[in-house]
Amino acid sequence: SGTDEEKEQETKAAVSELLRVLEEGAQGNAGRLQAKALRAGWESLMAKEDTATALEAARQAALQANRAFYEAFNTKNLEAMATLWASDVNQLGPLLFCNPKENTEGGTWTCTHPDSSRLEGRPEIMTSWSRLFGVDTLPQIQVTNEEVLVSSADAAVVVCREETNNGGVHETTNTFARSAGGTWHIIGHQAGPVMK
Repeated sequence: SGTDEEKEQETKAAVSELLRVLEEGAQGNAGRLQAKALRAGWESLMAKEDTATALEAARQAALQANRAFYEAFNTKNLEAMATLWASDVNQLGPLLFCNPKENTEGGTWTCTHPDSSRLEGRPEIMTSWSRLFGVDTLPQIQVTNEEVLVSSADAAVVVCREETNNGGVHETTNTFARSAGGTWHIIGHQAGPVMK
C-alpha cells in the first residue's frame, strides 16, 4: 500500500501504457485518429494539472516573500532587505522586461514609500532602506488583507494593507519575480496612505 502520490503516479503510468497499447492496435485512419485524440486529451489534462500546481506554488512563494519583506522591515534587517531586492536583472528568470532603463545598476525596480516620490534602481532603493532603518521611531507594521492579485510561475503581484503601531494605514502593492535559481525577489513596492 503506497502513498496517495505513489498511487497517483501508478495510475498516470497505467493510463499512459493503455494509450500506447491503443495507439499500437488502432485499426485504420479513424482508429489512429481516435487514439491520437485520446492521447492529446490526456496530455492536455496533465499539462493543466502541472500548470495549476506550478501556479499554486508560485502563489505560496510570493506570499512567503511578502512576509519576509515585512519581517525584514519590522526587525530593521538591512541584510535581509538587500537579499530580498534582486541584485541584478541577470538573476531573474525567463521574464521579459520592456523597461528601456533595464541594466544591472538601475534595473526595473521601483519603490514608493508613503508620502515620497518613486525611487528607481536598486542602489537608490537600498539607500532609502538604510536611511529608514536608522530612524529610531520607525513604526512596526502589521499586514492584513494579504492577497495575490495576479501570478505566473515567474512573477506575482501581492496587495495588502499595512497597519502601523502609530496609527498609520497604507494600501500596498508588492511585485515579485522568481530568479533563475528559483528564489523570489521583490522588484516593486508601493505604499500609499489611506485617508481616515
